[in-house]
Parts: sequence; structure tokens; C-alpha cells
Amino acid sequence: MRGALTIGLSATNLITTAVTQKVVKFDIQGRAPSEAVKLARRATIRENLFNDVNEGLYSVNVSIGTPPQNFQLQLDTGSTDIWVNSADSEFCRQGNCYDSFASSNSSSYRVSVSNEFNVTYGDGTGAAGDLFTDDLVVGDVTLTNQTMGLATTSDIAYGLMGVGMVGTEGSCGAVEGPAYCYPNVLDSMVSEGKINSHAFSLYLNDLNQSTGSILFGGVDSSRYSGDLVSVPMVGIPLLNGSTEDDRYTVAWTNFTITTPRGVETFLQEDINVPALLDSGTTLAVLPEQIYRLILEQMGAVELEGGAFAPCYLRVANATIDFHVGGPTGFIFSIPLREFLFDLDSETARLFHDLGGAQYCQVGLQAGDDLPIFGDVILRSAYIVYDLDNRQIALAQANFSPGAANIKEITNGTTSNIPGVARTASTISSLSSFTSATAAVHTSLQSSRTGSPSTASIVPLASFTTASYTGQNGYTAMSSITTSAPSGTGASSSSSSSGAASAVTVPRFSVEKPFIVGMISMLVAVGAGMILL
Repeated sequence: MRGALTIGLSATNLITTAVTQKVVKFDIQGRAPSEAVKLARRATIRENLFNDVNEGLYSVNVSIGTPPQNFQLQLDTGSTDIWVNSADSEFCRQGNCYDSFASSNSSSYRVSVSNEFNVTYGDGTGAAGDLFTDDLVVGDVTLTNQTMGLATTSDIAYGLMGVGMVGTEGSCGAVEGPAYCYPNVLDSMVSEGKINSHAFSLYLNDLNQSTGSILFGGVDSSRYSGDLVSVPMVGIPLLNGSTEDDRYTVAWTNFTITTPRGVETFLQEDINVPALLDSGTTLAVLPEQIYRLILEQMGAVELEGGAFAPCYLRVANATIDFHVGGPTGFIFSIPLREFLFDLDSETARLFHDLGGAQYCQVGLQAGDDLPIFGDVILRSAYIVYDLDNRQIALAQANFSPGAANIKEITNGTTSNIPGVARTASTISSLSSFTSATAAVHTSLQSSRTGSPSTASIVPLASFTTASYTGQNGYTAMSSITTSAPSGTGASSSSSSSGAASAVTVPRFSVEKPFIVGMISMLVAVGAGMILL
């Protein structure tokens, strides 16, 4: 699912490390490998992914057709279709496409169903055209007659490689006419003997790193710390009483913030709502109350283009934690710096000239539908998607991995995922995503009894432990020394006590309301000038 701001996976090479004879090996290089170990009947397939922070996407390099035409496709766990723009489309002829497919130049190209491909993403963009079959090459692995979409109309400059479930294919859920479901890329890898199970592992790596990896059919224990925890996938409750079961959703049960003072708890009880794990969305889309609560802790300001917080929070000793699968499940523990994105130079200069601290964009967004854990959360974890058993195994990502240690996932029960130490309990009672905001509201209200104006306030700037050097050529503003707040009203539960020592934080020389007002005014003036 493409998000409003999308950071994706990009892979220039396919990289697979041999552990047994049932593997495909590729050198870890910035170019295609010159040699590869011969493919066994069963294998693990690893693709190197490249993080384009500026474009907001992770992409994977593939080739299509005979002779092969090269493409860089956004990797998306929130959708299933693989599609490319047609070189004959008006959109591409006007120079809008990053790359495009010339179907007339491929001798293996065949149209499957005309005008059957149609997909619309969460940000309102989409593509439509024909379904076709052709050879798809991922690294040195060729899938013959893979069904894909050829977009004759589109408003997206690059194609996508969806690795979701079959039910999320655009043609499979057709509103008009009969549904047309086809084998996706995982189905093809299994049926052609490339891998043994409908499973893959995702490692996005740290925000500041340019590469991550996707490993089809295997697990690489060098990319995570500790043990894997298996969390059952859950269906999305619908208003008619049925469930939608073809998304990578898990039960999101709680939310905390960890600081040197301990674990700060905000929810009186578990909320038990489904959350989508989606690599095609950059931001985390959260219920309104939790979104605003986090911004409150960060001292953020909101403008029409999003939320902005001081960049010095990158050195704050704090994590934002999202609990899935209940007490025996997994906790996504995300350092505060992972939520803060550099602004472009003009926007950064605008904040600076108005007298405020250096600001970064916050990788959060409010939503009243299905909560989405996008890249900003997924980067903190190593994630194994096991479609055969409807389980997602999770561990804390290791951002300093050593040599690869890849093991194959065989078809069968979850015990066949190497490294799984425990399985979270099944959450039987889930709220529909349409009532997720109400569930969060009730829990927050319950935890804020007594002093709503001061309860659960944990200014994260109080936990900065190092100086911040700045971005875009700017250095930190003049600073003051302050102490962390006392424990009064900070949390309903804490694993440790005591305030942090005095820290240095940038001084605001202009009040926040003035900054917000001035920036909003300048944005409006700029928009008016464009219209003129």
C-alpha cells in the first residue's frame, strides 16, 4: 500500500548466502554478480534493497521480457500486483516515467486479459491496463510466464513489486465483472521449485543506511538480535460481521515510551486492534489520540504538510514502543531518531530564519481507519512473513550484522521457521478498525483520570544526552540548561524512578504559535503566487 510519504526498498543486486546446497548465492556488491552458485531444487533467494530516502521508497531491481528490460520497482508488502508502466502510454510519452516496458520488444510477451489490471493505492494514486505474462528475472532467478500488469494509464512514475497475498490483487477483488485471481510471485517461486515455502524475510536496515534485503524462503539470523517471536496474523473485522483475511495484519495491543526513568504507560488496558505491516508506506498511521499524544511528548508543531519536531530529539535517550500479540508477543522498540526526517534546505531555512530550533518532519500521521505500521516502525525489526501458517515472526533488527547466516524455511508448521523461541497467544477479541479510535480514546481517558492536564506528559527533550550538530549547514541555536521533570503525573506505571540529569537543549527565541502562524502564512502566499 503506497502511503502519503513512501520510503521503499530498492535492490540493485540479488544477494543470497550459501548455508547448504539448497541455496542461491550472490556476491554482495553494488553491481550484478559475475558468478553464482548453481540453483538447487529448493533454495533461498535474497535480494539487496536500496533505501531512497529522498524519493521515499524502497525498490528492487528486476528485469522483464526477452531480451530482458531492466526496472527498479518499489517493494510493497501492502499489495500483490507486479506492474510496470507501458512505453506506449501517454503518461510515459510525456516524460513522466522513471522506466517503462516496451512490450513489442519482448518475444516472450503475451496478453493474458485485456483491460483487467486496475489498482488504486491508499494515497489515491493508481494504474490500469492489461494483465500479461512474461519472464521475470530477480537476480539470476527466472520465473517463466509470470503474470503482471502493464499500465496504459497511470499517475505513478515507477512500477511496483507487490509481495502481498493473492486476495489483494486488483483483479482478484474486482468490483465490476468476475474476479480474476492469478499466482503471485511467491506462488511462482514455490511452483517452479525456487523456494520451499510461501515465506520471506524483510530487513529494511537503519534509516541512514542505503541498503536492506529481502530473503525469499529463508531466515538470516545475522540480521537480528535475540530470538524470533511468532505472532499470529489476524483478520480485519468488518461492519457486516465478517473479516478480511488477506492482509499482513497483527493484533496491536499496547503503546509505551521508554526513557531512563523507566517504561511510561499511557493506556489503561490493551486496545486489541489490527495493524497492517506495510513496507509500501513510509509513515506510521495511528489513531488520532495516540498520534497527538506522541506529538505532545515531542514538543512538535503541526502544519498543513505534517508534523515537525526539533531535530535535537535525535540524540534523546528514548524509544517509542508498539506492542503486538499481547503479553507474550513482540515489542517494536523504535529509537526516537528513526521518526525524524531531514527537511529540504528551503523548509529548514524557513524554520531557522523564524528563530526556532532546527526542525525535522515527524514520520507519523493521524488516521481514522486501519492503523498502518510503515517503514518508520518496520525498520526496527527483522520480519518473517509465513503465509503458509498465517504467522509473522519478529525480532529486534541488528544494524551491525556480521557474516550472513541463512537457513531455509521448509513447508510445515511454525516450528520450521528457524530461530522462533515462542508463539504469542491468539487475540480472539479485536475491534474493527472503524472503532479503533474509540477504543484508544476510552483507554486513554481511563489512564488520565484525576489530572488530565498533566497526566502522561513526558517531555522527551529532557532525555537528550548528547549535543546535536545540525542539518543543512545550520548549527544548533543558543541553548539553555534544564532538568528532567519530576515523576508527578508522568506515567501510571514505571519500571524505574528518578529524573534524568541536567541536559542542554536548544532555546526557542520565538514562540511556537508565532512560528506556526508565520509558516502557514508564507505557505499560503506561496500557493497564491503559483496560482497567479
